[in-house]
Amino acid sequence: MTREARVAAVQLASGPEPEENVERAIALVRRAANEGARYVQLPEYFNYRGPTSRYHSVAETVPGATTKQLGALAQELGVTLHVGSLFEQAPA
Repeated sequence: MTREARVAAVQLASGPEPEENVERAIALVRRAANEGARYVQLPEYFNYRGPTSRYHSVAETVPGATTKQLGALAQELGVTLHVGSLFEQAPA
């Protein structure tokens, strides 16, 4: 038995503004789902590409704001969403 699954690999030129990067990623995930994808892959460091000096300030807890937002999006769209990677705050 053969089963087909439509997948999408999101390409995104992330920059130094996490909020803008997440908004663009959400728009692209929506587009992929609207075009039939049921599995969507985001790239590594999709939410921040910038100076290493800001890594600590853009890091989030997991779960956190971005992962919760993307989890809700995946549920809303009925897709499996693989978040490539993001900067995570280390436990103190």
